Amino acid sequence: MKIDKKILARVEQEMDKYHGRFEKYFPRSEPREQSRKYLQGLLSAQDRRNGWELAETVGDSVPDRTQRLLYRSSWDLNGVLDEHIQFAAEQVGTPHGTFVIDETGFLKSGKSSAGVQRQYTGTAGKITNCQIGVFLGYASGQGSMLLDRRLYMPKVWCEDVKKREKVQVPKELTFATKPRQALEMLRHAVSDLGFPGRWVVGDEVYGGSVFRAEVAKLELKYVLAVSCTDTVKKVPGEFSGRPLFSFWPEETSMSVDRIARNIPDRCWHSLVTKAGERAPIRYLWAAIRVMIATAEEGWLLIRRSLSDRDEMAFYFSNAPAETSVKTLARIALQRAEIEKCFSEAKTEAGMDEYEVRLWPAWYRHITLSMMAHAFLSATKKTFDHAILRQCLPRARCSSPGSAEPRRHRKRLFFHGLAKVQSQKEITGNEMSLPRPLLQSGST
Repeated sequence: MKIDKKILARVEQEMDKYHGRFEKYFPRSEPREQSRKYLQGLLSAQDRRNGWELAETVGDSVPDRTQRLLYRSSWDLNGVLDEHIQFAAEQVGTPHGTFVIDETGFLKSGKSSAGVQRQYTGTAGKITNCQIGVFLGYASGQGSMLLDRRLYMPKVWCEDVKKREKVQVPKELTFATKPRQALEMLRHAVSDLGFPGRWVVGDEVYGGSVFRAEVAKLELKYVLAVSCTDTVKKVPGEFSGRPLFSFWPEETSMSVDRIARNIPDRCWHSLVTKAGERAPIRYLWAAIRVMIATAEEGWLLIRRSLSDRDEMAFYFSNAPAETSVKTLARIALQRAEIEKCFSEAKTEAGMDEYEVRLWPAWYRHITLSMMAHAFLSATKKTFDHAILRQCLPRARCSSPGSAEPRRHRKRLFFHGLAKVQSQKEITGNEMSLPRPLLQSGST
């Protein structure tokens, strides 16, 4: 089907503007040009994004140039990452935004890739051979994006000098837990780059007391999941005159699970806090002021299923006392936004379809994939929302038809544009052109 040339031209133009932000970090012309091709290939390849598929998509006869970009070419990876974070701040950053921390697995069959071993990953839902990447994401009313990444290196890898040398792990790298890696990324985004935001969310891995204390030092508010066995104490005077809390003696630590099973019904609030595929999802929520540390007052937030009383989740928060339970619940569920980013980045930008084993190459591919996903997310926002709802529910970029010469490297367009064009032909309406993705002066 014929594609609207105006929309195609605008997308090509925006890709060139976007990549222009990063050109200063590629001092030589070959890696600079190949990075542009790599972004195009990640978004355009119709099948897997392996070396040969990417080369074919962008018009290279062999994948040698792509391999040089990931393995040997000299370019400023840290500078590219910081520019990417700045772009994300311009697109989705708000003073009340939420930093989201989570990890995702990259399944592997061999044993030679950096950091690979048998370990649990939610990607497979079991212990399997994989690499684990810890990511810092961000969500606001303007959208969601991935900001930063760390490859988790298990202790066995950090202690094996020969294995480290084979995959070019830096000599100065030492073992770091996932919470420590998350803190490094969070500090860099907030303290070094001034990324705006107010909240931090994460699962139980990141709900420990040390992590919470470090987040508070950054003057951020957290809503972090904790284990059902974590204990808290009453806030002095908080429950005076309320005999239904008599199950909880003063000055006694009690597990959050036991508290949830004994609090009175009036503490629970039925709230719609998430939109499901078929209907809004409703949970029961309770928020109680407690002492979550020796001298720290905060919130215990509890989520319970309407259909199964035993299905509960627990969170600690340092939010102010006047914060509503609805606000706490909404922030807690923001963690789902990073899962959405993982799904899009893997499906639409080839984040998990790499064929590299070296430590530096992993970081290069993942960074370029996050950039491709950020461009895709930002460009989707520029299209008319009615068109998006009808035609781009699962937007994907594709290369043009075989009739187009492959030497036209900038032929990039959305997979859903054919449906948009079809809608235009049916209705006779002109399509809305996207607004400029990059504001003047941003490059």
